[in-house]
Amino acid sequence: MRVTVKLYNEMKRFAPADQTEFSVELKPGSMAVSILEILKIPEGEKFTLLVDGRRADAGTPLFDGSTLVLFPPISGG
Repeated sequence: MRVTVKLYNEMKRFAPADQTEFSVELKPGSMAVSILEILKIPEGEKFTLLVDGRRADAGTPLFDGSTLVLFPPISGG
């Protein structure tokens, strides 16, 4: 299955070959953690994860055509 990945702001440092938007081929039944492993995002790294426009976590299932977005946590006052 093919999943689109989009990286924003500080998360761009994990982009392969400086591509901030790219597609990844995964096995059916894969979860968001698969992308985190592919990008070598270290455990403890703070980020916000969306799958198909909804807040998600590493255990969120991915489907053919899913879009996974990673960006740093948002804070403000």
